Amino acid sequence: MAKPVQGPARTALDRMVAASPDLRHESASALVQLGQVLAGQMDAAGADPSTRLSAAYLSVLVNLRRLSPTQSQEARPASRLARIKKSAELVKSGAAS
Repeated sequence: MAKPVQGPARTALDRMVAASPDLRHESASALVQLGQVLAGQMDAAGADPSTRLSAAYLSVLVNLRRLSPTQSQEARPASRLARIKKSAELVKSGAAS
């Protein structure tokens, strides 16, 4: 039986997992496996996946991102308070114009 060709959704998911050691841990394996199944379905659906499938896949991506603190912290400060403090610092320094 030939292995199916990976599409863009599965490739993106695999890159996300490869980039984060936290997602390669045993505790994330069930969620990663679900993501792989849904990514395969997204790829098979082509340009017109169902709304339900898209929502399920997006939910897995969000939850995987939450499990990966290094990716989350790089994207933005950890809390709303931290974002407010960072904005205040930028205003004080004159960088936020």
